[in-house]
Amino acid sequence: MNIGADHLPRKHQAQAYFFMALAFKGMKAYQESIMAYNKALELCPDYSDCYFNLGNIYFEGGLSQTGEELQCDLEKASYCHL
Repeated sequence: MNIGADHLPRKHQAQAYFFMALAFKGMKAYQESIMAYNKALELCPDYSDCYFNLGNIYFEGGLSQTGEELQCDLEKASYCHL
């Protein structure tokens, strides 16, 4: 997944992927949304909203994520907000 924004600062690239993920989620394209959130986190690992929204996608989409993985995402989101 590439949005052609390599010329932008990493934080802005991460924001672009974040909003792309929101759009995919709105279309119930959960796998694409997960990929976009993960790309945003690759660019900006302390982007807490991504971790929070990933947990919501797994919950709302009925996708499998172990309790341990979900807890890890929630802990990362919480840590980023400190």
